[in-house]
Amino acid sequence: MTKATDLLQFYEDLDLGVYQDLAQELASINHLNIEGELLHQARIYSSYAGLLEHAKKECGNLEIELIRCQTNARIGARESCEAKKIKATVAIMDSFVNSDESCIKLTKKLVELKEKEGLLKSLVNTLSYRKDCLIQLSTHQRNEKKIYS
Repeated sequence: MTKATDLLQFYEDLDLGVYQDLAQELASINHLNIEGELLHQARIYSSYAGLLEHAKKECGNLEIELIRCQTNARIGARESCEAKKIKATVAIMDSFVNSDESCIKLTKKLVELKEKEGLLKSLVNTLSYRKDCLIQLSTHQRNEKKIYS
């Protein structure tokens, strides 16, 4: 497997449990190796930031698909109303859309993708905060070395 494949597999498996474990791991800092932590920080941040962009793309594509599905459901509602010779009100149209199985399925999938996007956004924010902490700790270490040397 490649790193990209591993990241995509991680994305597929991402849920609150996986997030909690990873957030704990990413937030931890080895105080004995601050410089090493800083060196790896950019790579880690880049990976999760890229995955966040992938999640945004997935959500955007699904939103387009959902809009198309809702439009088709409204067209079906209008045709049904015309066939029954009743006025197609907003409430009738909405009830057709809200009861359409395809629209319900896509809406549920969108909710799941938005959750993943939110979790990834939180991980990226954690990594950004971690970077700031690492820089601060590195500065303190350098200052301590100057004082004691």
